[in-house]
Amino acid sequence: MGEVAPGPTLKDFFVEFFKTFQTADGEYKYRARIAQMPIYKQRSLIVDFDDLLSYSREVASMLVDEPRRVIEEASMAVREVMMVENREYAELYERLTARFKGVPNAVPLRGVRSAHIGKLIVVEGIVTRMSPVKQQLVEAVFECTRCGEEIRVPQSEEGLVMPPACPNCSKEKRKPSFRLVPEKSKFIDWQKLVLQERPEELPPGQLPRSIEVVLKEDLVDVVRPGDRAAVTGILCVRREGARREAAPLFKVYIDANYVDVSSKEAYDVEITPEDEKFILELSKDPYIREKIVASIAPSIHGYEKIKEAIACLLFGGEPKVFPDGVRVRGDIHILLVGDPGVGKSQILRYVASIAPRGIYTTGKGSTAAGLTAAVVREKSTGDFYLEAGALVLADGGVACIDEFDKMDPRDRVSIHEAMEQQSYHPSVEVLLADGTKVEIGRLVDELMERHRSEVVSGIRCQILPLREPIEVLALDLDSLELRRVRVDRVSRHVAPDEFVEIEFSNGRRILVTPEHPVFVLREGRLATVPAIEVEVGDLVPGVGELPLERRGGALPVPALRPGEGRVPREVLGGPREVVREFLRAAFARHGEVQRDGAAFTAPSRGLAEDYQDLLLRLGVLSSIRRRAGGYEVRVADESLDRFREEVLGAQGAEGSEG
Repeated sequence: MGEVAPGPTLKDFFVEFFKTFQTADGEYKYRARIAQMPIYKQRSLIVDFDDLLSYSREVASMLVDEPRRVIEEASMAVREVMMVENREYAELYERLTARFKGVPNAVPLRGVRSAHIGKLIVVEGIVTRMSPVKQQLVEAVFECTRCGEEIRVPQSEEGLVMPPACPNCSKEKRKPSFRLVPEKSKFIDWQKLVLQERPEELPPGQLPRSIEVVLKEDLVDVVRPGDRAAVTGILCVRREGARREAAPLFKVYIDANYVDVSSKEAYDVEITPEDEKFILELSKDPYIREKIVASIAPSIHGYEKIKEAIACLLFGGEPKVFPDGVRVRGDIHILLVGDPGVGKSQILRYVASIAPRGIYTTGKGSTAAGLTAAVVREKSTGDFYLEAGALVLADGGVACIDEFDKMDPRDRVSIHEAMEQQSYHPSVEVLLADGTKVEIGRLVDELMERHRSEVVSGIRCQILPLREPIEVLALDLDSLELRRVRVDRVSRHVAPDEFVEIEFSNGRRILVTPEHPVFVLREGRLATVPAIEVEVGDLVPGVGELPLERRGGALPVPALRPGEGRVPREVLGGPREVVREFLRAAFARHGEVQRDGAAFTAPSRGLAEDYQDLLLRLGVLSSIRRRAGGYEVRVADESLDRFREEVLGAQGAEGSEG
């Protein structure tokens, strides 16, 4: 196709288009949109392709064939019109972008070919990976370290472009040396995601294909892993590998111009008037319930109750929101248990195939990270990406997990989080491996606030894979020892309408959801049961000694004054000598040597629990009891000798006897 007009007039065309285009009711559509941009702090104008097509078929065709040039000219036109509408706002930004939606050049992800390179295409899929937001250098300012001359150099997508020479130093025939000046250079926000084929479009027996998408400026963070999106952008190429002797092979990616995120309610289900009429007729059938049950996996005989439960799962229920804001899910979970070869896997595959958003996976060989979300590292660049797992991809649909019993028990417990309402009550305190105590709700909220772009929206929950070096103490089920482990994810869930409080024989309490798994000793071995099923008298694993040790140099021992609230974390995570000296000082002020033992007194439960944890640092067991005016931390009888040795010492023991 020949060019419609030389470059400068293409901008003039879009200026005229934005100023004069009218809808059927006479509204100046784009003049109104441009006038609203400053109100909503927008830096881009959304242009409907159908409007451009009705105004000029040639320019609409040019947009598909020469998108980079047309988008650049249209963006310049947006800023020119903005200079007339709101000059002050236009001067705030050097660039206002034109973004085009509704482009008809939709290409299946599996059908992207070399003929599409440089063209404007639309690709639909599921976002499976997303990088953190980075800053791309678009215009660099270099300073000559010899003469101080500043040189501006436009940057390309391929590496850092240095100045060819310094104008001052070249006259004196001196070799220049340059330093990048970041504060004077121009950067834009940059993010990369991976778009994967939708499961319903996947050919039988084929692995899903994916393509990288680059988001810039105000497009960053408009989607999250697990979202379904239609990306409009220019198909570009990047060479694979940097070796000269390597074959000249290139990898394609999409430079996004517009991203349309599908709403969860509209996923893949389009009800036509004919469908609606047919559904209303079926509703009058007195045997419609039986017909629906019989239509589920009809090739598998029997299992009427199982099929009825599956029908209820597919239809779903109505979530309930109580006056106090508590939201209860309306969906159910189904566990199929049976002998091998009775059709469990076939039923799962059938459900995954008919659900509008169905994912089939197997628990054999899968980990919690693979099924929920994980931080993965790309081999070619070394960058870390947030990758959505099967449960995230199935959000709003059905996740069918086969061989669930073959999963590692620790991974299976992690999967339960996505099925539950919540785990711990937000007010429950957690003890980190460095001695820090913090309410779990506040900890999770702060982490998610700091890393908002990396939060994954799951099934009525939010999950944040962690790269921060946060460690806790965890029980090794093989050796039954406490070990420092790094936290790989945190999550928060919609609160249920009730919690379960469990009080242990040492006086400690936890507040958890009814479904939260608790380790108990049943039939001579450790097993996990829901908190609601824990019985009085059940034995649970206990801690004999806390192996806390704050990494770093020794810290001074803070003095504990009467009436102060909590033990400082420098003590809780300090060396044993610090713990010992602190407990001696505390016992001198708040301790009691009783006829049959020893005890600390504390005005609050929080301080009592701190004393108990300090004693565990030295291997001393104790229990917390309520008493008049506060709490008592009583040393266990079997730990009295160790308490005298570690805390009281020889002098303290003699003094107490006298």
